[in-house]
Amino acid sequence: MQLAAEILSLQVAGKKVAEIGCGSSLLSRVLISAGAQSYIGIDVSTAAIDRASLAAQSWDTKEQTSFQAREIMNIDHIDADIVFSLGLIDWLNDQEIDHLFLLGSRAHFLHSFSERRATISQQIHRAYVSIAYGLKTAGYRPRYFEAEKMISMSSRHNPKPSQIFRDRALNFGALLTSLPLPEK
Repeated sequence: MQLAAEILSLQVAGKKVAEIGCGSSLLSRVLISAGAQSYIGIDVSTAAIDRASLAAQSWDTKEQTSFQAREIMNIDHIDADIVFSLGLIDWLNDQEIDHLFLLGSRAHFLHSFSERRATISQQIHRAYVSIAYGLKTAGYRPRYFEAEKMISMSSRHNPKPSQIFRDRALNFGALLTSLPLPEK
């Protein structure tokens, strides 16, 4: 989240920003403070949207923020200059990922995803997620993607050149973005 906040904060001044899978919308305040014109947060969880709305009121960002509880396939259009998601893609099927990229087809984007890597930490993550979530969700298994597949999926709907950003802090995660990246 910190890396995404750093990258986005450099780009949001005067822009409309949308976060899909916003949860409690922890980045909304940071992005509004960085000069975003507006922020819309969308999440499937009504409880998360309620928490985000309440937080926006206490942070005095209510005028610049809005929130919606919706499933991704029920979103028809997003009016935003920048669309981002953190931790969402790993939970979506290919059709939903395709829809995510279609929604942001005219916007710049930043999306995190778990990159397929042959590492011990990823094997531990697979086991943890299978136990922690798989038992609660009728066998959910985490998804891991190759960077080339993510670039290919995004380029079907968005003509902006995309790139992969990797950092040790992300462990086996990566960011797919059309935004300019800061120097490492």
